[in-house]
Amino acid sequence: MKPAVLCILLVLVHFHSALPQKGLKELVTTSPSQLIMPGEDYRRDRCYKKKFRETLYIEGCNPVFFENNYCYGGCNSIYLPSYKKSSYKYCTACIPSKFTKRKIVFKCMKNGMEHKLEKTVTVIEDCKCKTVSCTKKK
Repeated sequence: MKPAVLCILLVLVHFHSALPQKGLKELVTTSPSQLIMPGEDYRRDRCYKKKFRETLYIEGCNPVFFENNYCYGGCNSIYLPSYKKSSYKYCTACIPSKFTKRKIVFKCMKNGMEHKLEKTVTVIEDCKCKTVSCTKKK
């Protein structure tokens, strides 16, 4: 069994067992086993890497063109409400999982003289669904 599924199962069992058995019958209408999605629905992450031509500009320099990649797709998350203060949240996003640094050389003109300027850029090599914070940033 995959670790993410095992973690979700454990949380659901804990969530269900933490509910009071008396007085809140309306909250216990769904058992934890009914909350798990059937088949492979729980793990339909789709995260892809796509090439694009990036153009970098620095004032006074010629633009530099190079190929880079970007990540796109949909990844799973889950939110289980709780009558307690904290609910269970698990969020993932399609983000770079592997990247390299590359030096880019700009040809620039200053006072009629040509000179070179180096900048380092990040090149995305691979993308995956990875765990991220579920909280909103303000």
